[in-house]
Amino acid sequence: STSELNASGGELAAQLQTYYPAMVELCKRALEVEEDDRSQERALRLLQLLLHCALTPQSQSAIADVTAVLFRSVMSAQEGDYSVHTVMPVLSLWAARCPDQLRAACSTVTPGVAPIRFLKASRRFKQAVCQVGLLQAALVAQSASPAPADEFWELYFSSCAETLRPDGQSGVNSSLGILSKAFALRSAATGKLPRAVR
Repeated sequence: STSELNASGGELAAQLQTYYPAMVELCKRALEVEEDDRSQERALRLLQLLLHCALTPQSQSAIADVTAVLFRSVMSAQEGDYSVHTVMPVLSLWAARCPDQLRAACSTVTPGVAPIRFLKASRRFKQAVCQVGLLQAALVAQSASPAPADEFWELYFSSCAETLRPDGQSGVNSSLGILSKAFALRSAATGKLPRAVR
């Protein structure tokens, strides 16, 4: 699990490098089996783990084939045709770990689709770390495949406001909500990624 990887200080992540290509291939095959939703969900969880463990250029290159195909599939589908809560955390993590790969993938889909889709997805999550990850992914995508500026920035800033203001709170409750989100983000950011192997 990712918690075990964090606790080990990256030792397990380093050990996984030997098996990395085989695990990427397992993910790829599972995601290609469209009628097996359970296998796909497990594959997406494994894909998140592999992204956390992508410590070397070789491992990042190996996983690019799977993540880019997943990205194109999601961006070309109707919004209701995929599970936002299982797919988008993978893509936001990919944007954080391999932003250049996401920028390259944006050139293979309809211009402007990815930034808006990431922003809309951020509103579907309650966890601050997921919301902020998708806001970051939207910025990366916007730099490569821009949506109309007015539409993007209006949606971006309203999504930021929604992230910081939980459940429509105002006044003192809103301020406490913002502090709570900030502490949640700090906790989520501390020790989340394994150290790179030198």
